[in-house]
Amino acid sequence: MTSCAQGLEQRTSGGLWSSYLLELRDGTLQCYFDDEWTPHTHTDGGATWSWTQVQDNLLYAARGTSHMALAPWIARQEDGRILCVFATDEDASEPSTPGGNPSLMKIRLRGMFSEDGGKSWSQPVVIESRDRHAYMPGVLALPGGDWLVLYTCADEKAYSCLRGSTAP
Repeated sequence: MTSCAQGLEQRTSGGLWSSYLLELRDGTLQCYFDDEWTPHTHTDGGATWSWTQVQDNLLYAARGTSHMALAPWIARQEDGRILCVFATDEDASEPSTPGGNPSLMKIRLRGMFSEDGGKSWSQPVVIESRDRHAYMPGVLALPGGDWLVLYTCADEKAYSCLRGSTAP
């Protein structure tokens, strides 16, 4: 098996960390990185990855060049729906400092849905509407179609969770 990050170090803006693998219903694996929001795929048991191809299917980019969208986490329901949760500072008038202290960042959680295996995505929706310092989200697809979103809340110095179901 090859590394899904092999060859990406020359194309990213500074780091490959927090990799997330998602297996689609057809067995395709998609790999996402915190600093590389283009899904890289393989369909041949890991022998090759799509990073060798030119890709223009960027999952999401924060508005402007200074605001951040970070820490994507992906999960898939049995019916094929995919939810990507992430943190962003684009609601703040001034962008946060990359790599800064999360308790000083003005970031919120957002989510996007896909119903076609990640080929297209909904517009982002706010997941946590309270004005707080939410960071490092994770998502779990629960039986019956519910989602569980976990995140670090720097305001409370604790982990928080939200559970809900959505109709795409």
